[in-house]
Amino acid sequence: MGQPAKIPEPEELTLLLIKLRRRQAEISSLQEHTVAQLMALGIEGPNAKTDVLSHHLQRNLIYLDKQTKENEPLIFMIHTMIENSAPRPQLYQQINPEDFKDSCLNQSTDEADVETKLSRLCEKDKVLRMQEEKLQQLHREKHTLETALLSASQELGEQRSSNTAATQSLVQQRDVLQSGLLSTCRELSRVTAELERSCRESERLEADVTLARTNLLEQLEALGSPQTEPPSQQHIQIQKELWRIQDVMEALSKNRPQQRTESGEYEKPITS
Repeated sequence: MGQPAKIPEPEELTLLLIKLRRRQAEISSLQEHTVAQLMALGIEGPNAKTDVLSHHLQRNLIYLDKQTKENEPLIFMIHTMIENSAPRPQLYQQINPEDFKDSCLNQSTDEADVETKLSRLCEKDKVLRMQEEKLQQLHREKHTLETALLSASQELGEQRSSNTAATQSLVQQRDVLQSGLLSTCRELSRVTAELERSCRESERLEADVTLARTNLLEQLEALGSPQTEPPSQQHIQIQKELWRIQDVMEALSKNRPQQRTESGEYEKPITS
């Protein structure tokens, strides 16, 4: 007889939800890029080449739209599972209809506000990861170019009295390496600035989420201890939002590399 299926923990579900939201953001970015390409082809005017490309891009757009629609119910399902998952079952019993009717409008607004803030924070976390990966790549490229340039310069120093074809080739190679290094340094500076800007935006979003959490805690404190069993709809909804904030923030914290220095700048180790 097979073992019963293991029920995922809330933290595991939250991580999965974050991954799905990141995937939705990636698909949305691809859709925007594809639409921009289609518009560019339209400006060029009809010809055999643009017709083929346009047909291919339209098929891609249909596929991306299908992916988005397929992910939406899965995101909703996981979101619901998080709200109803252990170890918090006591808050998910039957609801008093009168309590629900009295507080539904305000809670729906608060829930949508928290959901928006968390979604933006997850999307910004994805952007930060992409920029961090790009920065690592540029540091590796810079290290490779510097090593190759040093080697070429040393060889030229050994052959400075010579005017052979090999020496000319080394000079050309050195010039190409210098140009590549300059270009990489410029790109490194640009990406670093973007990363620091994204970091500030992420900190602002985290502050927004923290403020939302503080407001919810104040609301919960104002309500006092539940006087009924099960608790009122207001208690339930506020506690659910607090748990959701906690789960998302903990998941992001666990999966975010601590790469900032005390000065607020990013440092990247050079690895070969």
